[in-house]
Amino acid sequence: MWCETLPSGKVRFVERYEHPLTGKQCKVSVTVEKDTKGTRKQAQTALQDLIEQKVSNYLSAVKKDSLRLSELIELYRKDQLSTVSQSTYQRN
Repeated sequence: MWCETLPSGKVRFVERYEHPLTGKQCKVSVTVEKDTKGTRKQAQTALQDLIEQKVSNYLSAVKKDSLRLSELIELYRKDQLSTVSQSTYQRN
């Protein structure tokens, strides 16, 4: 976890995690008022909760024993719709 000071004086805490389906590095962040020991602990737990939530969302959509190709394509298109621009989505 690292912190970035924003122009407004607030502090953004950032953490990286590996996307379970693609293997790419992703980032999550939490913004707090100031950088103290207490806010660091709160930010760390909030970041871990965000990472667990995102990873569980990805894995729960795919954890099926008998996944058909059409279902897999639909999951891929749903994920692409929320992560890439409209022109890239149409191209893919």
